[in-house]
Amino acid sequence: MTGFEWYQGKSGRLTRFLIGSFAALSVMAVVLVTALFFLDLGILRGQIEAGGARAFDRQMTIEGAMSLKPSLRPWFVAEDVRIGNPDWASRPDFAHVERLEVQLALLPLLLGRLEVLDVVFSGADVRFEVGAGDSNNFTFGRRTGPPELPDIQRFKVRDTMLAYRDADGELHTCRVREAEAMNTPGQPISLAGQLACREVPLRFSVSAGTPEGFESRTSPWPLQLTVSTGDASLTAEGLLPKPRFWDGAEFRVSVQAERLDSLENLFDIALPVPGSFDLSAKLRTSAEAYSVSGLEGRIGATDITGALDWIRTGERPLLKGRIATGSVLIPELFTGTEPGTMDKKATPAPLDRPVPLDWLAAIDAELELDVQQIVDSPVPIRNAVATARLSSGRLTLSPWRASLAGAPVTGELTISPAEGGAEFGLAAGIEQLDLGELFDTLEPGREVEGSLENLTLSVSTRGHTLRALLQGAELNLKTQTGRISSADDKAGMTRTLDITAVEIGTKQAGPMRVEAEVEYQGVPLALIAETMTLEALVSETESWPLSMEARSPQATLTADGSIHRGAGGTTLEIQTTLDGERTSSLNPLLGTALPDTGPYRLSAAFSNAGETNTLSGLEGKIGATDITGELQWTAADGRTLLKGKLVSQSMRVQDFFSDTAARPAGSSAADVFDQPMPIDWLAAIDAELDLDVRRFMDSPVSIRGATAVFQLNQGKLSVSPMRATLAGNPMTGVLSIDLDNQTPEIRFEAQASRLDLGSLLEQLGADAPFTGAADNTTLEVKSHGRTMRTLAQRADLHLNIQGGRITPGDDQPGKAWILDIGGATIEARQAKPVKLSVNGNFGARPFALVADTVTLEGLVTGTRPWPLDLSLQSSDASLNADGSVTHPLEGKGLDLEFELTGKDLRELDPLIDYVIPLRGNYRIAGHFSDDTNRYSLGDIQVEAGQSDMSGSIVFDLGEPRPRINANLRSQTVHYDDLEFVEGAEEHQDKTRIIPEYVLPVETLRAVNLDARLEAGRIRLSSGDLGDLAVTATIENGATLVSARVRNERSGSILTYKLDVNAAIDPPFSTLKLMAHDLDYGLILTDAETVDLAEGRVDLDIQLAGPGATQRSFLGQANGHITVIGGPGRIASQQYGLWSSDLVITMLSRGWRRESMMDINCIVGRIEVEDGIAKTDELLLDTNRLTIAGSGTLNLDTEGLDILLVPRPKQASLVSVANPVNVTGTLVSPKVAVTVLPRQRNIIRGLAAGLINPALLVFTFSDLGSGGGNPCVTALENRDAAAND
Repeated sequence: MTGFEWYQGKSGRLTRFLIGSFAALSVMAVVLVTALFFLDLGILRGQIEAGGARAFDRQMTIEGAMSLKPSLRPWFVAEDVRIGNPDWASRPDFAHVERLEVQLALLPLLLGRLEVLDVVFSGADVRFEVGAGDSNNFTFGRRTGPPELPDIQRFKVRDTMLAYRDADGELHTCRVREAEAMNTPGQPISLAGQLACREVPLRFSVSAGTPEGFESRTSPWPLQLTVSTGDASLTAEGLLPKPRFWDGAEFRVSVQAERLDSLENLFDIALPVPGSFDLSAKLRTSAEAYSVSGLEGRIGATDITGALDWIRTGERPLLKGRIATGSVLIPELFTGTEPGTMDKKATPAPLDRPVPLDWLAAIDAELELDVQQIVDSPVPIRNAVATARLSSGRLTLSPWRASLAGAPVTGELTISPAEGGAEFGLAAGIEQLDLGELFDTLEPGREVEGSLENLTLSVSTRGHTLRALLQGAELNLKTQTGRISSADDKAGMTRTLDITAVEIGTKQAGPMRVEAEVEYQGVPLALIAETMTLEALVSETESWPLSMEARSPQATLTADGSIHRGAGGTTLEIQTTLDGERTSSLNPLLGTALPDTGPYRLSAAFSNAGETNTLSGLEGKIGATDITGELQWTAADGRTLLKGKLVSQSMRVQDFFSDTAARPAGSSAADVFDQPMPIDWLAAIDAELDLDVRRFMDSPVSIRGATAVFQLNQGKLSVSPMRATLAGNPMTGVLSIDLDNQTPEIRFEAQASRLDLGSLLEQLGADAPFTGAADNTTLEVKSHGRTMRTLAQRADLHLNIQGGRITPGDDQPGKAWILDIGGATIEARQAKPVKLSVNGNFGARPFALVADTVTLEGLVTGTRPWPLDLSLQSSDASLNADGSVTHPLEGKGLDLEFELTGKDLRELDPLIDYVIPLRGNYRIAGHFSDDTNRYSLGDIQVEAGQSDMSGSIVFDLGEPRPRINANLRSQTVHYDDLEFVEGAEEHQDKTRIIPEYVLPVETLRAVNLDARLEAGRIRLSSGDLGDLAVTATIENGATLVSARVRNERSGSILTYKLDVNAAIDPPFSTLKLMAHDLDYGLILTDAETVDLAEGRVDLDIQLAGPGATQRSFLGQANGHITVIGGPGRIASQQYGLWSSDLVITMLSRGWRRESMMDINCIVGRIEVEDGIAKTDELLLDTNRLTIAGSGTLNLDTEGLDILLVPRPKQASLVSVANPVNVTGTLVSPKVAVTVLPRQRNIIRGLAAGLINPALLVFTFSDLGSGGGNPCVTALENRDAAAND
């Protein structure tokens, strides 16, 4: 039996226990004093003990000294006095007194009346015990209590232990430190003292009527009681209608305290820990009941009124009445805190202490409970009413009703006896909960709409301790349908959550489990979570598990770990993983505009300690970007400080800023750029972060080793220093964002002392590698605004390069140029177009480039196409273009009207040279456009030198090799402007006459060509050659060029065909050149070879052979060359064959030179074999001289071995004509006189097939001047003679 049960079950027993203790001690004192006063103390110790034994019906011993101080008020002192116990008691002594002092009034004693003036007990130890049945140790003999008390005027107790041992063996103790009772006749009886029961210190005082009033037993007797401990006190004041009887008593009782839990030890029960309370009521007693009326007061701010009756007439007492309160503050009732400050660290009740429910079987009850409002509840609860019935140990609250956020709630609570304890059951339900009204109370000002349907709660459990109740509990809370919508002002949208089902529950010592199926912003979500048991929730368990999984169609979040509770508070340690197909699928959930990264997976360990949260072991991938690192954030002084480091070995910027980034539903790209940037959070936290990116994968240039330190303090972000290597060049920078003003200010600066432009241009996709560097490159950007659009509109950007040089790479043989950059700038001033300016020198030629394009706003928002206005000026060329570009970063999507002027087309791209073989000052105007890999020059108007050209050119760069299609027309092509063989002059060897030309084998193999050119006339300085038609094709290295020149007026025609197979190595070429009736005078005069030439000639040139250069081709060629010319004449100041020395050698110094030579005919037939040109059919006849020749010319070495035989037509000069032999080379011939073979040797030579040119001379001399071409006839006659 607990002390509380003892106190409650035996009404007033605690009071009687204390009074009885004092009475027993008083009887002991009177017996001893009376016996000892008249006896010899030393002799009669035994008789005194025997007298005491008869009085108590127990053994009594005095083991210590005894003394008497005689006087009119003598003092008697006895030490170590003991009174025995029954045999069944727990110890031998009922009482043990270390020292007893008694003072008597001597005169009344002599008159036969005992009057005790003073009794003092020191060090007493008294134990009351209850045994089996009705036995106890405080019934002495036949009496049920101590004998009648004598009159004692003052009674004092010091340092005395009083104990009560109940039938269950539980011991209850009170230690009286000091107590004093005054019983003076005619004066109010008083009792006051200090004691400690169950270690609870108590102060008490009693003030009552006079001793005479108490003895009368008829008149009402006043009684006032005050008991206090710590900050709690109880006061009762009233009247006993009849002294010694409680029936009909009326008291006004009041209780005040700051905390009630200080009385837990006194009553041995767990009490709530309310705040301060003050209660008062009127108590009336009767034989049948105790009635409490006018109950009123407060517990903290909770007011209480009501009336109760304690009816004792039945088998069990019945408590009946009504309790009402206007408002209940839950935190004060259970924690003693002020509203809104509930102590989260309150010590939980011991789990293994029995739940105090035995009293349910001791009484019955019928109570009406009425609570108008529960204040400071997480959810507003009003108008709670319930009928509580307790019968035969079964308690029911049925029905109980309340209003939860305006929604009616009904339920039932039952507590009934069960084997091993009690059985609890709770059921509650809400048909519809209006969430709008709920959030109006929880978060005023937040606009929330929606409702939850069919909420039900059920709890059932069984046990006799709190631990057993928690372990056996089965809890289930669920809702079937519902919708929640809330306006998000910052995002400018409404967020909606549709609930299909939510269930929270646990089963008998199992974990709390949450299952939910919802749809948030149109995205289906499934959530499963498991955490601690109910026992762990309320116990002092140091650790419990937590696991969670949330799934959407394209993303999964998992978390596994544990929650720890210790002296430092509650900590969380979990391993989390987030993965999905596309980060953009999270946009509806997060209300952001994440880029469309493709698959991603992130994992990290989360933990917290006090106010510090740590995300460690962070690793994963977003798209192709890997991320590792650690983050830590701490809340201090109302602000969050974020620290950590993030590292990426390979980052793809497109993963975070993709053009295809998904946007919130219903928004366009323009909407995103016009929405405020989500940077306000920068003002809410502070941060110290290190970022380390080893490599950027998708940068057009290599960016490696990028590091940055982020410092965020009071809304000011500083990223400094920023370091990286750009194309192998170190760069530094600083970024700052200031949110102090309403409009954020952003500034960025970067600089590099040297940029390797060769590497940079090569990585940017330049056609050929370059080397070179830019010096002192700086970038400055500043702006202010809240959206990307306003930032771009207000931005000032300046990129400056102060110097640099670019040259061809080492793998570009034959290329020798230098581009010196004097200065380069890129500027963007607020809403104006971005402007590029570059000046410098290309070789020795200065140039200046200026380009205007899209504004920064257009650049940021992705405006397409960009406008483009371009001007390039140099000393020998000028380009002006105006139009647009759709894909500027790729250099594609150009649509331009252009004009290009310059001094020489050969300075342009070699591909242009193939289709426009002109040179000289030029002007090209037209329209340029491209589509994918197709580039078009349309409506071209070309002026070069004295020539014109128009048409279209298309460059198709598709697989497997580029193709050029050209269709050109011309009214006039001046021969001086043509250059079919590019670079011949560049390879001119002064030791050679035949010019060198390198066949562009790689180009022929790399390009396919279809070109056509038609010209109305080929203009020479001396006249028109005729009209021109040229076609050229290149197909997989096989090249075919065909040309025709025709002069309808003169009837002359020239055809040219060149077939080159560059697909083999070395290339093989076939050349065919045929001319009929060609006016060679035009050609020779135009070439400035002669001053005047007249005549026509037929040509037949056919050569074939391998070779990649002109000399290697001629050095291995096979074929023939035939020249047949008729009458004509040539006038030249430089007349002669190679030099005048040749004529002098053949005709001696007596020959008279003349400036005009009349030609009768000319014939040359040459056979070419393996690069050796052989002829024995060379004949030239003029009006004064006939020359025949034969010999060889090595086309590879230009070596000569030619025999020339002159025959003057004047007989006087024949004797001086000398045959000559020409040797050496074409550039350095050697002429020497030789001797012709004799006549008979000539005939022998003819027979041997060796033709002597002298025979041609003789044959020609016999012809005279007949019709036809005499040179041809001479050859025919010579051949006939040789055959004969």
